[in-house]
Amino acid sequence: MGKRNFTGQRTTESDAKETMHWVPIDELDKCKAYPTFMKEYLSSEHNGVEHIITDERV
Repeated sequence: MGKRNFTGQRTTESDAKETMHWVPIDELDKCKAYPTFMKEYLSSEHNGVEHIITDERV
């Protein structure tokens, strides 16, 4: 598919700065990712389209 440089900066609802970057799957273990299960999930094989909904509010 090729490579594309992607970076984005946004502000959350509480005015915290949020930065997004594309990360190669084999480098996910070096990153902090949310939702917390996503590193393991993305490392496994998938078929078809999946709709994932999470709510980690306390």
